[in-house]
Amino acid sequence: YRLFFAGIFLGLASLMRPVGHYVLVLALIMLFAWRPSALVRRAGAFVFGWLLTVAPWLLRNFLLTGAFFFHSLPGLHFVQYLAAPIGAQRDHCSYPQARAAVLGEWERRIADNERALGRRLNDYERCCSGERLAWSYVHRYPWYAFKRATVEIVKTCAGLYSAIILLADGVPWPAYEQATAWTKLKRFLFPAVRRPLLVPFIYWEILLHVLL
Repeated sequence: YRLFFAGIFLGLASLMRPVGHYVLVLALIMLFAWRPSALVRRAGAFVFGWLLTVAPWLLRNFLLTGAFFFHSLPGLHFVQYLAAPIGAQRDHCSYPQARAAVLGEWERRIADNERALGRRLNDYERCCSGERLAWSYVHRYPWYAFKRATVEIVKTCAGLYSAIILLADGVPWPAYEQATAWTKLKRFLFPAVRRPLLVPFIYWEILLHVLL
């Protein structure tokens, strides 16, 4: 029963931010490592709870588009945050320039597909087109993709939630593309804030990060 309700709560989380299916796979691996003999029963309860929660939303999307999916944002995300940075490395240009070029390439692909099909693509089909474009960049430039992935992993592991506090405080951020690593680091080590009460919270998070 606990695994069934865990699946329900994971399903609710999946509806808020659709990355729960990745957690689902990881959880099944953990269940297998924990007790292989009871994997079918325990995993079945967990998966059933998750499916029970997300099924109405997936069914709704299937009835609208003919495909099971959570949302249509991955295409845009992968184009902007994977293909565009790879393009910037390839062409030795700024991220905004590469982003504009890749978005233009994506729109041309969509237009070509629409001419071939004789109709407008729906949101899911546009998303798939963006995903294929991003994968083509990864396939053609694996070294640039690896470098980008490494940077993103480090940023995710070392990034501070205090950035949201600083942003909400209203102090302008330096231009990201032109800022040096020291400029970005100094933003947290010597925070220029309008509300000095926020500074201890920023230092507290840095301390937690160091201890972890």
